[in-house]
Order: sequence, then structure tokens, then C-alpha cells
Amino acid sequence: MEVFPIIFFLLIGAVAFGLWFIAASVPLTDEEVEALAVKRRLIAIGESFGFTEHALSVNPEFKRNMKADGKLYLLNESLRDFPSLAAGLLKGKKHEWVLFAFARGDRVVAAWANKGEDRTRVAPVVPSEMLVNCAQQLQASTVLRFHNHPNPDPSLFDCTCPSRQDQVSAELFGRLFVSMGLPFLDFVTERGLHYQFGCWVPDAFVPFGGLLDGLRASNGQSRFMNLDLRRELRRRHRTVWLLSRPNASHNLGLERGT
Repeated sequence: MEVFPIIFFLLIGAVAFGLWFIAASVPLTDEEVEALAVKRRLIAIGESFGFTEHALSVNPEFKRNMKADGKLYLLNESLRDFPSLAAGLLKGKKHEWVLFAFARGDRVVAAWANKGEDRTRVAPVVPSEMLVNCAQQLQASTVLRFHNHPNPDPSLFDCTCPSRQDQVSAELFGRLFVSMGLPFLDFVTERGLHYQFGCWVPDAFVPFGGLLDGLRASNGQSRFMNLDLRRELRRRHRTVWLLSRPNASHNLGLERGT
């Protein structure tokens, strides 16, 4: 076998690789840097709120004694498990119920719950100012809201999605608690499972400016660094997809802050 063709093809391959590397390792544009900062923030938010997905058993006596006209309950439950616990508490309810949970760190320390008018509507029977005061007095770091969708026939109906009114009220509460510096998460529950559709997070929770400054400092330091950043920008991530769906409660209401 002649040596010349081998050397020729190796040279062609080396030139092609060199041209690809030069093109693929240019610094990110300002728009790409900002897009990667948004992506990193979405991933960080998703990792901060990872919840148990499967159904959990609940105390039947507590569930049976929940006050229809509303009550604040003092608790000490895992934040990670609480959406499943809330779904269990609301499972089988013939009317819609609403439950606001107040978390301090990784523990849910209290919850307000009340019954709604019927199968199709529910609202807290106390003014929002009381819920704000509860969050402040409990030194809450996160507020979560749950409401159930009674399903008359699961074989025909899917009641896991928020209604338009759910989205509107979620946005109102989201902006209210974000203005206090608190993340607000919103869920629909159905047949003992929870479905998150709202996530309002203040900038201070995962500061966008810090992520942006860090990327700007790294971008352009070396071609290998640029290549890594471009790969990170292109890489698909399930959390980013979930938190960026255009029809998911106004882009899940993520507040990047100003």
C-alpha cells in the first residue's frame, strides 16, 4: 500500500478538523452568553425544587378532620415530599380545595387549607394579606399552592392541566410573593398525584447577574473554553425544556428580575 495516499488523507482530515475547531471555538456572542446564563439559571431552579413524584400515604385522621371553612395547620414535613402529601390529602375530595404551604428551608412548617364552592372553583377564604402575614411570621423561604381537580370519569377526562383562571390567579400570587423575595410554586392535583404548572422565582434566589458576569469572564479566555461553552449551550436539558414551554402558565411565570 502506497504511503502517499495515506498521508494525503491524513492531511485532509487534519485540515478539516482544524477548520471545524476554528469555527466551533469562537467566543460566544452577547446574545449567546445571555442565553446560556438563562439556561444555567433554569437548571439551578429546577435542581432546587426536585420533588417526590410517586404517591405517598397520608394520615387519614388528619385528612378527615380538615376544616372546610379553613384552618392554618402547623406542620413539620419534608419539602421534597410535600407535593405528594398534599396530593394525597386532596385525593377523593368531591369539591375543589386549596392549600397554601409555607416552607422554611427544606421543611414545610405550616399550611392553610379550605374548601371551595363546588367542583369547578376554589379560592382562599382569607384575604391575600393574611397569607402574606403568615409567610412573614413563619419566616418562610418558599410558598407553594395546591388545588385539586375532581375527576368524574378518569377514563374520559384529563383534569391534570390548569384552567385559564388557575393561571391568572397563579400569576397574581406569584407576583405577590416574588415581590416579597419568595419563590412561589403552583400545582394541580388529581387522583393523588401532583402536577406543577407555575414557578415564580425572584432574581435573588438564583441571581442572573452573577451567572452573566461569570460567563462573560470565561468567554474568550481560550478556544477550548469557548468550545465547552458552545457545547453547553447546545446540549439539551429536560429541566430547561419543562421550564421554557411557551404554553405552560405564561412560561411558568419565571421572573428573572431587574
